[in-house]
Amino acid sequence: MEKKKKFAKLRALNRQRNYLMKSLRLHFARLLLDHRSPRAFAITASKRVLFLRDDDKIGDMVVSTSLFREFSRAGYQVDVYAGAANACVIERNPHINNIIIASKDIQARLAQANVLAQKPYDVVIDMGDKLSPFHLRFLRRLNAMNVVGFNKKGFNIYNKSLDYLGYERHITERYQLLMESFDFKNFSTAYDLHIPESLQSEISVFFASLPGERRLVINPYAADARRDMSLAQL
Repeated sequence: MEKKKKFAKLRALNRQRNYLMKSLRLHFARLLLDHRSPRAFAITASKRVLFLRDDDKIGDMVVSTSLFREFSRAGYQVDVYAGAANACVIERNPHINNIIIASKDIQARLAQANVLAQKPYDVVIDMGDKLSPFHLRFLRRLNAMNVVGFNKKGFNIYNKSLDYLGYERHITERYQLLMESFDFKNFSTAYDLHIPESLQSEISVFFASLPGERRLVINPYAADARRDMSLAQL
């Protein structure tokens, strides 16, 4: 029992040390990479937008499809920086001009940012919650006129930070807040999936081959392996 207590205490101390080190690294990265003062938010006539969805989360990409459609309808040229896995969700989406697959190598990603900076983008929309020193470097390399994020107050690289702490509610409410911040009217948060007829037919044939009238599909896998369902839970 005493050994378990000591082990638990060591784990807690190790977590605190890791949090402290992450905080210090982000602090120094901010001193080096963040803008010295806030920047005004303004969109030019070109209206080019880049969505950062390189977290490779398939479910979140599905929900994000409403944003791509509504920004396109509002006259924006939409590009998406996607992961290798979640890019399949949008590969036939007519509202997206370009899909850029994020490299897994850090230096290669920074090189991609240099190429993307030549566009240039009116606005980069960071869909994620986390912020790291690499993330700051990547955003600085993009050199966009405007950067939008969620809960990023205090970082001047974001000149539009949307306060959203409603994590107990569905993520579509978060995206609704984003569209409202761009003064969109009569928009929809409905998903916008474009599936080829060949795949639809294949799915229909597969379902027709199954016994019974009702089918239940369970996906036990999450973007983070720590959130996967266990065999016991299934």
